[in-house]
Amino acid sequence: MLSEAYDKFLEYSVLDLGNNSRIKSVLKKAEAGEHITFAFLGGSITEGYKVGRENCYGKIFSEKFGGEYSSIDNIHSINAGLAGTDSLMGLIRVERDVLQYKPDLIFVEFAVNDIKDALHREAYESLLLRLLKSEKMPAILLIFVRAQAGYTCQGQMQAAGEYYHLPMISISDAISLMMEEENMLWSDYADDHIHPHKQGNILIADCILHYISKVNAMSSDTELELPVEPLYGDSYVTMQLIDAENALLSDHGDFKPDKRTYQFVHGLMHGKVAGKQPFLLRIKAKHLFVIYRESNDTNAGCADVYIDGIRKCSLDSYKITGWDNPDIRHILSQDTVSEHSIEIKMSSGEEHKEFAILAFGYCD
Repeated sequence: MLSEAYDKFLEYSVLDLGNNSRIKSVLKKAEAGEHITFAFLGGSITEGYKVGRENCYGKIFSEKFGGEYSSIDNIHSINAGLAGTDSLMGLIRVERDVLQYKPDLIFVEFAVNDIKDALHREAYESLLLRLLKSEKMPAILLIFVRAQAGYTCQGQMQAAGEYYHLPMISISDAISLMMEEENMLWSDYADDHIHPHKQGNILIADCILHYISKVNAMSSDTELELPVEPLYGDSYVTMQLIDAENALLSDHGDFKPDKRTYQFVHGLMHGKVAGKQPFLLRIKAKHLFVIYRESNDTNAGCADVYIDGIRKCSLDSYKITGWDNPDIRHILSQDTVSEHSIEIKMSSGEEHKEFAILAFGYCD
């Protein structure tokens, strides 16, 4: 893009300045020479698919911010992007991958990973509330991207962002407007239908930096006040992750430790030659999600989930488009917390196949 078109893209990307009080606090820390931690939470775009973590927008932005507002040595950047994960899985892993590092500013990007349904609307809002109410009260900046064909969950996410007065950057809007005006091609941003190439990542980083420059020139807003009632719902705000590393799971049965899915390396797998002993878990919860691996390997099998001895559902881990990616199923939902026995075993006729339990997310 020509420089004039590039500047127009940056301006188009600023969807909502939001309440700037927490961002201004980060800028004050930078000015004082204090250490700052950025966290980038999202899917494969944030992770840096196709360009690598060294060329992803989070790394580029952190280096540019350090050079302009602080020192690169004072900036710590956490890439919490994981391919194949939506905001629900982001919520499940948020303590492990983000909050334990006590970041000052968190960027959230899930617009092409989420689904346009009630579950994901509430999961996204629960994630925002979890971040906003966390111990360090970090600044939050929402990033909305799109697929080449136009798919994005910006609409439902933007409504939540507006409700909580959060700053929002829309790469999606900027691309759409620029292409309508014939000021850019999709290939200026990406080589495939979703993932930005190196220049596309630089473009996202520059959009964030452009927003920061606007805030830096403004006076500080009053402290952000959160609404008393949620917009969509906050049923999942207490979500926690358990896996074979951080919890004493009741009985692994014939499921053995498995690290093949890099997003969740403390999984358990039933192998092709394993026995028939089921996986057992006793847990107190009102919501429970199971994360399992999908694969296009024909050895991937189907497992049944039983809750308190009653068959709840079947999970088929074979999918022709699978690539050892995590998938998720909501298996328990109730109004109050109670103890349950969870049993997962291979479906009849599938005992000779593989099935990997990667983790659980639960709310108590």
